[in-house]
Formats: sequence, C-alpha cells, structure tokens
Amino acid sequence: MSWTSGGASIVGSSHLKTETPCQDAHMIMLANGTLIIAVSDGLGSAALAHLGAKHACKSAVASIERTFDLQRTRKLSLAGVRELIWRFTRAPKNPEQMLKEAFSEVRASLVKLAAAEGQSLSAYACTLMVAVVMADSWHALHIGDGAIVGILADGSVSTLSAPERGEFVNSVTPITSTRYQLAQRYSEGSQRLEGIAVFSDGIQHLCINYKSGAAFDGFFQPILSWFRGLPRDFDRTTALAKLLDSAQIRQKSDDDLTLVLALRS
Repeated sequence: MSWTSGGASIVGSSHLKTETPCQDAHMIMLANGTLIIAVSDGLGSAALAHLGAKHACKSAVASIERTFDLQRTRKLSLAGVRELIWRFTRAPKNPEQMLKEAFSEVRASLVKLAAAEGQSLSAYACTLMVAVVMADSWHALHIGDGAIVGILADGSVSTLSAPERGEFVNSVTPITSTRYQLAQRYSEGSQRLEGIAVFSDGIQHLCINYKSGAAFDGFFQPILSWFRGLPRDFDRTTALAKLLDSAQIRQKSDDDLTLVLALRS
C-alpha cells in the first residue's frame, strides 16, 4: 500500500508583521503501509507555541509509529513476533486507546520539556490533530480547532473531524490544559479512504462550513485534481507552500496556514 503525500506550514501575514515565527507544525509518516498525519497549531498567546506545536507532532507520530514497528521483533519471543505481525497486518486491537495513549505521551513530553527549560507548561500550549489511515479503516483524535477531511471512494469529500466549538470565538482547549482528556474527540470509520486532508484553523473557514461542519466540495476538488496531476517526483511540499502563499488564500486569511494532503497511489 503506497501513498502520495505532501504538507506545508507557512507563517501568516499577521505574524510576518510582528516577526513572530510560524506557530503551525505538521508531520507525515508511513509506517508499514499505515499513514500517520499530525497537525498542531500553537496558541497565539503562548510564548513558545511554535516549539510546542513541533514537539507535539513529533511526539505523537513517534508514539503511534512504535505500534507498527517491526524492527523490535529481533528482541522479542515468538509470541511477541506474532503479536507485532498481527498489528502490522490488521488494525490495532484498540485504535482509540492507541491514540489516547499517544496524546498522553505528548502532554507528558511537553511537561518534561517545560521543566527542563524552566518554562511554564502553558508557554507551549497547542492544539493537536492526529489521523491514522489503514487499508480499510481510519481513526482520528483531535483537540482544538482545525479539521480532518476524507476523500471517499466516489471522489466526494466528507469531514471526519470538525473544529472544536469553544464557549467563545477563537477559544480552544490546548493539549497542555488539565482538562485535555475531556476535550479530545475520537472518531473512526470502517470505510476505505482514497485520500485525506488535514489543515489548521488558518484555512478551515475556506474548507468547511462552520455551522454544519460539511466540507466544501468546491474548495477541495480543484486542489485534489491539481495535486493528482503533479509529476510523481515533484516536490509536493514546495507546491503546497506556494499554494498557501498565493494571493487568493492570503487575502482571506492572515493566520498561519497548514495543509497536508495524501492520496493513495
């Protein structure tokens, strides 16, 4: 099973004016045929949010990748090898638990980072979305805003995980919050996805309907067609960065922008 993927996180025009670093981050990993995508958006009020976002993505993907890591079979008993092969060839026994454990590891690693650097945990406040796409199922865990959209077998798009609706506009719960476990949202589906898009709140108003959460077909179809048409060896990260930096998108958002796309190939 193979995927064609790319992702870009670029600094918003408002942050360029204040010389603030990009507070969005993303990571893409293919682990034995399983696609893992993480996107994080650092809270603007947090002094080290850009570091928190990068750390969250790296920690989350590393945690999930270990579930599918067959390198460890060299040190395991035959029963252990069989268990890891089971995980490799099928969905994890409990994907929800796997993802929630990954989020717990992310928060614990941020606590450790804050202590090591002599900073408050809140200085690294960030949202986090993680999507895991397998052969015939998908699983997602999400805290904060941004969204995850799936591309179905018929080519249509469907929102898999919508943004958090806080008590106030632009109010979200970061993974550094003491109530992060109550705020995280798990979703899953037993259908095969032909592709997936994960994006931060900088462009979510262009991608989905805020009230209904429905994905905008008119936004995704032209981009998906363009993405499919890129040469196989084309640098899709650069292409997506140029897309996000285009006048059409810049004039509609001054926030940091992240878009990750992956299609089965």
